[in-house]
Parts: sequence; structure tokens; C-alpha cells
Amino acid sequence: MKRNGFTLIELVIAVVILTLLAVIAVPKYLDLSKQTRINVITQVQTSVQSANDLLFIKSQLPSYVYEQPNPRFTDIDIDQNGKIEINQRDPSKPDVRLIWSYLDNADLTKRIDTSDDLVEERDDPHDTYIGYDLDGDNKVMDDNCSFKYRQSQSDGGKPVYELITSGC
Repeated sequence: MKRNGFTLIELVIAVVILTLLAVIAVPKYLDLSKQTRINVITQVQTSVQSANDLLFIKSQLPSYVYEQPNPRFTDIDIDQNGKIEINQRDPSKPDVRLIWSYLDNADLTKRIDTSDDLVEERDDPHDTYIGYDLDGDNKVMDDNCSFKYRQSQSDGGKPVYELITSGC
């Protein structure tokens, strides 16, 4: 006798197997998305630290330091054209004003390349958050998936770098 198709038991077993695979695969996929977001903001942190290290070194070299309007600020002539042209939002003006020899929090996104998926948000005059706006309100602080940068607060002080990943 020739059979055409599947029996009900075979179909039920196939559905059970597919359900088990889905139950196992979906959480791994969701965890992969979370880990990817964490890796991206970790890379942002690393980029900011590297930019800060390079600029700190340049702030110690007389050939780059153009002027110091007061002890808190150091202007660096990055393009070494003999004049300081500082504009935090204009990448064609590469010169930078450092605060206590480190990046001003308002100057971060000019010094590093970031994905269009990331949003920058400033909190008080010292902190900047760069991260994911998961709820679509153009703010990242409430999503808890960001990198926080606190600029140097005093002579000899260093910037603070913090990853916030509880909401990723």
C-alpha cells in the first residue's frame, strides 16, 4: 500500500521539534543583539580613550601648543597652519581646545567616527553620553545602553570613562 503524505503523529513531532529549536534559537539571537550593542559602545569608549591619549601627548609638545588662554585650556594646532580655528561641529576645522590637557566633552564626536545608529546627549556641563536611543525619544541616558564621558575636572585630573549596559 502506497502512502501519500504524513501521518498526524509525524506532523506533531515535526512541530514539536521546530518549536524546541525556536525556543533555543530566539534567546541566543536576542543575546547576540545585546552583545553587539555592548561591543559597539565599548569600541566608542576605546576610540575616545585613544583620541584623548594622542591629544594629551600633543598638548605636551611645544610644536602643537598654540596658545593657552588660561591654565585650564590648551589650544592645539592640529593642522599646524599657525592659527587656531576651533569649531566643535565642523570637521574641516581640526584644531581643538583641551580642558586640563584632555578632550572637552562637547568635542567628542568631532574626534571619533560613530555609527548613525548612535545618539549623543549631554548632561550638565561635564558629561556626554554616546549610545543607543532604544525607545526613540532622542535621548540615550534613559535607555541605559551608552558610553559616558566625564571631562577632566581639575589640573592633573583625568577624564572618567564609563560603560552603561544594563539596558542593552
